[in-house]
Amino acid sequence: MRYTRTALAATTALLTLTGLAATANAEDHHEDNGKSNHRCIINVVGNHNHNACENIKYGHNATTGNGHSITNLDSVDSAPCESSPCQYPFTGKTRTFLVPEGVRSINVVVVGAPGASVSNAPGGQGQIITGQLSVNPLEVLYLNVGGTPTTNTVPASNPNPCDTGVACIGGFNGGGGGGYFAAGGGGASDIRNIQNQRLIVAGGGGGAGHASQACPGGFPGGNAGHPTGTAGTSTSCGASATGGGGGTQTAGGTGGTAQQAAGNGQTGRLFLGGRAGLNQAGGGGGGWYGGGGGAAQVPAQGDDPNPGQLGGGAGGGGGSSYYPTGFTAASSTATTGSITLSW
Repeated sequence: MRYTRTALAATTALLTLTGLAATANAEDHHEDNGKSNHRCIINVVGNHNHNACENIKYGHNATTGNGHSITNLDSVDSAPCESSPCQYPFTGKTRTFLVPEGVRSINVVVVGAPGASVSNAPGGQGQIITGQLSVNPLEVLYLNVGGTPTTNTVPASNPNPCDTGVACIGGFNGGGGGGYFAAGGGGASDIRNIQNQRLIVAGGGGGAGHASQACPGGFPGGNAGHPTGTAGTSTSCGASATGGGGGTQTAGGTGGTAQQAAGNGQTGRLFLGGRAGLNQAGGGGGGWYGGGGGAAQVPAQGDDPNPGQLGGGAGGGGGSSYYPTGFTAASSTATTGSITLSW
């Protein structure tokens, strides 16, 4: 159900204004096809006209839409959590949390997703961020849990981004894609406000680089970190290829470099990990700034048992994390991203 202003005015049983009339939350108990207790939020994004919100509160049908937008929370999160603790695993979509009345501080645990492993080389670890987040009663928070890289399940003959059975597709919320035979980066987990500003970001780990016959064993991805993620592991044999750099507080991690430019990885960007260079390298982790994609070897004739084929690839860099003063950060050993809220 998506409310019009007239319908909202007619059905609203409770409306509480927060701040300086910048936002207003509404809840109704009107039965609609068996569903009740709808909630929405009115965001004053323009002239911050307090009277306009008051008109909505009291059912004034002449209220204009100037400076207002209405978001139906039911359409975003069909199963809202209303009792502590609230645990949010990865779902691949944005979740919403309505701060309970009277609550002004919430304990948060935000965990970024790790990068994928390949050739017995591990992906980089995500980061775990913990602390007390200051909030306002009835404020809406938007939660994005980072995803682990996913596996392509279609036949290799199909023109898709990675080989069958390889987790090269970057994780949800910023993970960079790995090469055709290599691992993708993990997605970041974050908490945002209604203006889509990130309040807390737990970075994701970089994806591992694939081995070759000349470079067995594979090359690990870098861990997420604060203030800077760690670089992915460079190749240690054959043609040179460096790991992607870790994301920082002001810039994405540098893309790995190879002896031939065709193997260079992509530099990370704000919120996004860089894509790997060619087939064997790992993708960068998502984060406040994403890690760089690892570089891949492009061996010369005679350097590899299969001349002209790609050699080994370096790991992707870890993404950086972001959080307010007073929070703590540590490497996570979790295999998935998550967010937990308690009060």
